[in-house]
Amino acid sequence: MNKHRFLRAGAAFTAAVMLAGTLVFAQDEVTEEDIKDLQNKVEQAQDQAQQAAQDVQDDMDAKAQAQLQAQMLLNQINSLSDAQADIQDQIAQCEEQITATQQSYDQTMEEYKAQLQAMQKLGDSGGVSLLLQASSLYQLLTFSSNLQQLSSYTDGLLTELQTQKQALEDLTSELEGKRTTAAENQQHLEETRKEYQAQVQKLDSQISAGTAEQIAYEAEYEMRKEELQAAEAQLEQQIADALAKAEAQATPCHLYTSPSQRDS
Repeated sequence: MNKHRFLRAGAAFTAAVMLAGTLVFAQDEVTEEDIKDLQNKVEQAQDQAQQAAQDVQDDMDAKAQAQLQAQMLLNQINSLSDAQADIQDQIAQCEEQITATQQSYDQTMEEYKAQLQAMQKLGDSGGVSLLLQASSLYQLLTFSSNLQQLSSYTDGLLTELQTQKQALEDLTSELEGKRTTAAENQQHLEETRKEYQAQVQKLDSQISAGTAEQIAYEAEYEMRKEELQAAEAQLEQQIADALAKAEAQATPCHLYTSPSQRDS
């Protein structure tokens, strides 16, 4: 009888366990399939939260890099601004020197013209009176030579002044070319810097959206964990209830048997 009872109890236990883990439950009961589904949802939510966090971190790294590049470009732009200011100062100095050289040239040219006029007078009749004023033979012999030397010196001075002016003008042109190149480079760098700034703004928006998405996925992950924990607890309770019911059904009952001859 005890053996029969234990067999019935074991069968009831097995049936209860199988019953608790199958889809035979009513809609408000939890099945093993429900647990697996919830586990998948927990893993999915966790993966999504981790991916969202990684995306936010990647965007933050990209933003930091873009900000660094923008700052480096700004430093280069400022350096080019300083270079242009220095070039402008050099151009101004060259222009002042050109003006001064031109004035010297004009003044020397006027003096040269006066010398030519004097020599012309000597060639006409004025030379006689000048020669009469000579106080020595040396003055008489060297007077004409001195005029020629003075003329040659003045001519050389004019040539030198013209050469200096041309060199200054060439230097000014070169400096203006450098200034133009620096301005073009500065403009290009400024455009690139604005692109990085726009990228930073875009990344700011992505970071804000990504952070909100990360928070949402983390909240979903916590919710799914709670659902899974509740479902597992409910499944354990269902199994316990099924076991209790099986135990109740396996309670031995007294059967009537006729007395045997041995009992008489």
